[in-house]
Amino acid sequence: GVTYKTAWRILSRIRKALPQDTNFLSGIVEADEAYFGGRFKSGKDNKRQKEAIAAKSVVLGAVERGGKVRVKVSKDATAKSIYRFLDRNVNPLTTQQLMTDKSNRYGNATKGYARQTVDHSKKEYVRGDVYVNTMDAFWAHVKRSVSGTYKVVSKKHLQSYLDAFAFHYNNRSNDTERFSSLLGATLRSSK
Repeated sequence: GVTYKTAWRILSRIRKALPQDTNFLSGIVEADEAYFGGRFKSGKDNKRQKEAIAAKSVVLGAVERGGKVRVKVSKDATAKSIYRFLDRNVNPLTTQQLMTDKSNRYGNATKGYARQTVDHSKKEYVRGDVYVNTMDAFWAHVKRSVSGTYKVVSKKHLQSYLDAFAFHYNNRSNDTERFSSLLGATLRSSK
């Protein structure tokens, strides 16, 4: 029984109450980047692909196999930005393996990690237990949800939406516990 504007504000406040935790990821971790938004056509044979990608928001992500996910909007997907993201979110001492794609940006950014790669340019997506499919599935879920439910998310609010998706993923095992966590986070932020 409220207006659209009121409902959006309430949901916005709830999303802001769901920041990602600061514990380091460890074990077997997959890392990848994704591009969101930006309505720009790259043209025939992707001749204007660089411009199309520049119009999009860059998001860096990492996920523990069977564990939690961490995602962050970044100004770019350079090796320096990837290094900074990994340094703040993935523990190199307790990470057995870091799975990435073959992108050269991960070369210097992942020094200190036992890195395994798959080469998407050669249509290699899985090699034994080496893959980034868990992270890719998370990106696919977020993109489908945004286009199907929200239609468009501005760059300004993208991080809060990502925080909500990460909260949902990180509390996926039990609906009752997820509701309790959501209620607790919302009550803490209202103080």
